[in-house]
Amino acid sequence: MATILFNIFFSLIFHEMKKKIGDVGIEMEADFRLNPAENHRKINKEKKDGERIVSFKIWSLLFADDAAFSATTEEELQLITRVFDETCKKFGLTVSVPKTKVLVQLDKRTQKQNVTTLPSTCIEVGNVALEEVQKFKYLGVMISAEASWTQELNHRISLSWVQFIKQIKTIYQREGLSLKNRIWMFKTYITTKLLYGCEAWAPTTEEFRKLETLQRKMLMMILGIYTMDKVRYVDMLEKTNMVCVESYIRRQRLIWAGNMVRMKDDRIPKLMLFGTLKTGNRSKGKPKHTLRDALSDDLNYFNICNNSWRELASIGRHTWLQVVDSGCEYFITNWKNRKPEALIRKIFTELPFQKVYTESEFQKLFPTKLKAPLDCGISF
Repeated sequence: MATILFNIFFSLIFHEMKKKIGDVGIEMEADFRLNPAENHRKINKEKKDGERIVSFKIWSLLFADDAAFSATTEEELQLITRVFDETCKKFGLTVSVPKTKVLVQLDKRTQKQNVTTLPSTCIEVGNVALEEVQKFKYLGVMISAEASWTQELNHRISLSWVQFIKQIKTIYQREGLSLKNRIWMFKTYITTKLLYGCEAWAPTTEEFRKLETLQRKMLMMILGIYTMDKVRYVDMLEKTNMVCVESYIRRQRLIWAGNMVRMKDDRIPKLMLFGTLKTGNRSKGKPKHTLRDALSDDLNYFNICNNSWRELASIGRHTWLQVVDSGCEYFITNWKNRKPEALIRKIFTELPFQKVYTESEFQKLFPTKLKAPLDCGISF
């Protein structure tokens, strides 16, 4: 009850602020009928044809007693901060200046310049200047000025290793503790810390490889397996009754997307998922791999129709969960068959010559039930 009352109290503060700050914030627009793979160019095309476009501005993000303000100019941000401080005093609250930070995210062209020559912002609260930082941890996630989550990924991997090494003797390699309990503790202490908030991630192939390498090395230490034993990553997952990191992230991401679809159209999480910036031009080069692109890949890998997934998600939570779990099984089956074939193809295509192997020689090199790819120079 106390939490609900505080949220109502905090909402009154922002309702009072809205009357004073006016129309400020980051301009965005959203079309909920678009598929995740369709980009900003598609939105502009439909806008010319008279399709319905929802325009909105984001100036505040709330979670419990934490608040994040966003603006496009320093003047707007100073206005929001000043009004927030005045309104909090009116309601008997005080803004903690040491805990309040300012972070500026620049565009790609400006990032290539010398950052030291750029003018710094000066946001004040009660005539006290707030500290400007290059990165800031908010709700357990590291937000950087480069708008990249590479630092956050490396930080998560480092923390997971520190936590794992601390508990390796007392839990994961403890004699008398069953494998089932050790894996349960591994999922509780390591996996949850490593993949916290993965629903909003958009990892690349290289980043998926880093996460899978971390999981594979930790499982090897839990099972007492050495590299010379040549035990496959897939076999370790089957023995511990676990799934690969890639399938876990893709499943959680689709479940979260289904929750966004069932929300009302005026909810900020849904607006952010289907929205794009209204102003500004993208720099030349390959577009960044966004969350909407990742969702489109998830639908394809899970064999879910890209055009009807929102209708399925709108039916209900349990129906959408069954669809996602069915697609996850389909993905895992293909993923298990894909890993050994990719390894065999990579090794034999890098050889400077084409050698003919007998079936017994091939089985000694790769003791699997898979056949060698026909286009990599292996024949019997």
